[in-house]
Amino acid sequence: MDVFRFIHSKDIRKYLQEINYQFNSLEAAWLVYQCRDATLKEKHKAWNELIETMPDCRIEERRKGLAQESLHGFLKKYMEIENRLELEFYEDHHTDTYDSHKPFVYKFEYLYKDGSKYDWGTVFSRFDAIYESIMEPDEDVVSIHCTKMQVDRLNSWQIADLTPSFDLLYLNRNFENQEEEDIYWDVFDSMWFEFPTPFQKGDIVWDPSRPKGFCGGPFVITGVCLDGIKSERVKESIRTRGDTSEMRVEGYFLNEDGSLYKEVTYNYMDLEFFENALTGTQRTLLALSSFLNGEIDLALFARAYHQIITAGYAADSVPRDYTKEGLSLAGLTKDD
Repeated sequence: MDVFRFIHSKDIRKYLQEINYQFNSLEAAWLVYQCRDATLKEKHKAWNELIETMPDCRIEERRKGLAQESLHGFLKKYMEIENRLELEFYEDHHTDTYDSHKPFVYKFEYLYKDGSKYDWGTVFSRFDAIYESIMEPDEDVVSIHCTKMQVDRLNSWQIADLTPSFDLLYLNRNFENQEEEDIYWDVFDSMWFEFPTPFQKGDIVWDPSRPKGFCGGPFVITGVCLDGIKSERVKESIRTRGDTSEMRVEGYFLNEDGSLYKEVTYNYMDLEFFENALTGTQRTLLALSSFLNGEIDLALFARAYHQIITAGYAADSVPRDYTKEGLSLAGLTKDD
């Protein structure tokens, strides 16, 4: 089984390949689960191969998820639930309640590479109706989010994320069985892992799936996973009880005006080196990176930061509601 295929970050994937990292069964199972661009069919194939070729183990109880005596047994249960959810999603009718006669409706939302979304602003009476009413998705569509529900019926929602070619990526619904809900929602998300990464303090990185917004876009990293945590007791607590929300990364992020704020976010396994050019107020990240790496002193960083920020303010304050000729006559721009 090619576990590396399920790692989002090309830089982490390359690094783990270079050091010949050996995944244990839990790590491999979780990496398959969290992969956003692997279809359900591909995930099930990988998990079945894991069951056949990798050792079984116990899943210990953690802060969120209940203990499972067998990883192999848990994966079989998980796939059984997912297979049933798939059948239910494509069913036209629900037959287990008195109001099963109520029709289903479908809403679709496109998710784009730049993080934006587009809701078609209508509902469809059939899943297949999207083929007839909407053109084939553009190349920059990453996935399609579909919500299926029955009219006038509470908690009837079913959710599917699909590829642009309508292969299933993810399924979810309101569970009536608590044990199934715990298995499907909590066990994988209760796990925590300490994978090696190539990132060092001062590197400029980003999560390509979050190109903008809060904690989005490029930032200067100050710590990955347990970096920066001084207390050994806290580290051990995270190792034994932490969940995916504590697969942390800490760094300095950018406001729109180029000013910096420090924040902790997750998941560090999605990070890649930021290889695009830093322009405009983004250059404050370059100055901060050079300072943290010891390449410039504090005085030069402070002066560079001030210069870049004020230059950005000046550029943004140029009037936008006048012609080029008017700006030139006002001395705000020069003639070509």
